Amino acid sequence: MKMTVAPWTAQFTTLLSLRAPLLPFGFITPPQAVLPPGAIAEYSITFPGFEESQMRISHFTLVFWDSSKSAPPGWRGMRRLLLDDLTGDTSARARDIKRKGVQVASAFRFVTETRTASVWFRTDVMRSMMEGGGGRCISEDGYLGEGRRGV
Repeated sequence: MKMTVAPWTAQFTTLLSLRAPLLPFGFITPPQAVLPPGAIAEYSITFPGFEESQMRISHFTLVFWDSSKSAPPGWRGMRRLLLDDLTGDTSARARDIKRKGVQVASAFRFVTETRTASVWFRTDVMRSMMEGGGGRCISEDGYLGEGRRGV
């Protein structure tokens, strides 16, 4: 199975930037990979009500979708869109969306009582997603959330 890592690049560089100063060793990285602290912010996303069975899910993935590129495929089509192999979508449109129109975050905090997820993310990526008319956040189960920038 072959899968692109482009949708996860922003999260990888965010996590590297936050944790690199704490590590007892260094990294050889391209200049854009490690960001200054001011280039990272916490974002909060509040979701509508979940079904009771979904309240106990211990993990899921946030997908930030730039809706100016295209409409989200729905949660069933998301996996096919992200795959690059023969079972995935290999069209030019899908390649463009994977490179520029979707960001995936799996390291975040979720508060069940308020149905709010908060994630630290690169401000440049979030700004471009929001300016493009996008900024939709989709949970693994297909719920759309409303986002806002936090601290």
